[in-house]
Amino acid sequence: MNSAESATERLRTFLHSVVLNNCIEYFCVEEQASSESNPERVRLFFNAVMAVDGALSYALEAEAYALGLDSFLEFLAGTEPALRAVQGIARSLNRSTAYGQSLPAMDEPTPGAIKNLRCAFAFWLDYARSLEEEMNETGQLTSFSDDSSRREAPISRLRR
Repeated sequence: MNSAESATERLRTFLHSVVLNNCIEYFCVEEQASSESNPERVRLFFNAVMAVDGALSYALEAEAYALGLDSFLEFLAGTEPALRAVQGIARSLNRSTAYGQSLPAMDEPTPGAIKNLRCAFAFWLDYARSLEEEMNETGQLTSFSDDSSRREAPISRLRR
């Protein structure tokens, strides 16, 4: 397995074990939510946002994108604008928890933040499905950095 294949496999594993689990856990609690504030729901939102945002780094490595995270995010935001919104939420939450501070007392997530999380999660879920389809069709995940004649990366193949 070359480095691009292993990077794609790491992304696939992250999407399945971290993003999927954290988002499903939050969405289940959020659907049962009452109108009163719930610190557990806020914590689960934080975890889901951080998981969705973390997928960007794994995707950047898997796609062997040479321009860096900001340019890569611009490319992705053209496909799913909610990715930029979730990154902004994650950066804001990260600043609040820097230097070992605990999660700040924060209000419930806004409907807009929840909508952006749902859209970003749907993007990564579609991407994970495209990886699974590729695995089922070819028996392997595609490498991008070894072969300059590669057609297109999975991110650009997403059906949006």
